Amino acid sequence: MGACQKESVSQRVSVTKRKCHKESVSQRESVTKRKCHKEKESQRVSVTKRKSHKEKESQRERVTKRKCHKEKESQRVSVTKRKSHKESVSQRERVTKSQCHKEKESQRERVTKRKSHKEKVSQRERVTKSQCHKEKESQRVSVTKRKCHKEKVSQRERVTKSQCHKEKESQRVSVTKRKSHKESVSQRERVTKRKSHKEKESQRESVTKRKCHKEKESQRAQARCHRFGQSKAVKVYRLITRNYGREMLHKASLKLGLDRAVLQSMSGNNNGPVQQFSKKEIEDLLRKGAYAAIMDENDEGNRFC
Repeated sequence: MGACQKESVSQRVSVTKRKCHKESVSQRESVTKRKCHKEKESQRVSVTKRKSHKEKESQRERVTKRKCHKEKESQRVSVTKRKSHKESVSQRERVTKSQCHKEKESQRERVTKRKSHKEKVSQRERVTKSQCHKEKESQRVSVTKRKCHKEKVSQRERVTKSQCHKEKESQRVSVTKRKSHKESVSQRERVTKRKSHKEKESQRESVTKRKCHKEKESQRAQARCHRFGQSKAVKVYRLITRNYGREMLHKASLKLGLDRAVLQSMSGNNNGPVQQFSKKEIEDLLRKGAYAAIMDENDEGNRFC
């Protein structure tokens, strides 16, 4: 009977050791997987940062500083979270190791007590003690099963939390990419608008320069007719385009607008009081001319055009 009981106790001790070893191995695998996942996430974040940095090099320094500040704050928060997670995992491993060590010591003490008690007690007491021992072992097995179940539930909760964290990080990365793409598109549109505006202005300047040059050449040619020694008759041909009349009327209306806005408002009529204009009327006279201001007042601009 004593030999059988020793063998059963040794088997139970070996079973508990195997369980502890399996739990430690599973925890190490989970830790390695988390480390690999963290390294992959850090690599992805670094790739996204490089891309965003290349796209945003043309932006202003203030925007880059703000974004760098935000990224540093997010990195600090992630680092603190990872450190707290690692510390919690290490604490749990220590607690489990201490529990296993305590259980082993308690088992050794029980074995020594049983040996001394077996020598002093008869066979009847041995039977009763074996029955009590079986009941206690069944209770311990139930307690260990409950602990294992709780640990599995806690691991599942951790896995769900890690998945939620991954989804949130992916959403943040997508939002940052969209914002950077929108900003790059807006900058390109602004650059194209500026280029088109500059080209239009350069074309207008070139056209005005050509017109002035042609007018000067025509005036010089007309002035040559009045030189000393010019005895022959000279004919001057002037080309009039389709919109020449409108240009002449526009120039004349601008001159009349200046006369009306400056000279008449300063001098006034001899018989009546001085004519006072508002700021809007003066701006219309200087920009559009007298004829355009009169047509706007009478609502006859569309008829003329």
